[in-house]
Amino acid sequence: MSIVVHPITDDFAAEIGDLDLSKPLSADDETALKSAFWKYSVLVFPDQHLEPNQHIGFAQLFGPLETDRVLTDEQAGGRIDSKFSDISNLDREGNIWGKDSRARMYKAGNRLWHTDSSFKRRPSLCS
Repeated sequence: MSIVVHPITDDFAAEIGDLDLSKPLSADDETALKSAFWKYSVLVFPDQHLEPNQHIGFAQLFGPLETDRVLTDEQAGGRIDSKFSDISNLDREGNIWGKDSRARMYKAGNRLWHTDSSFKRRPSLCS
């Protein structure tokens, strides 16, 4: 199967059709996806239903996962697999963090200004 690329603009963002990310990709589809990523920078994959391990497997097509964290699992909540960034305001029991929660204070700073890893010597390829 070959993927269908629907550009949103001529050179930025595209929707990818005719692709089920829950199934292994052919070498040709993987090459086409990477080519679309380099051309459009943002790819949208509608109507995907992935288990966590499928999501991780897909993400690894684009390089190693960034798993270093500033907060420990205890401070951050540890609700989900540590291979995922937990972008939420919930603790491990699903309750909203308290006013004096270190995780709440840390993540509140992201509302003021935020960038994913651009400050690192070798930043992530994408997020």
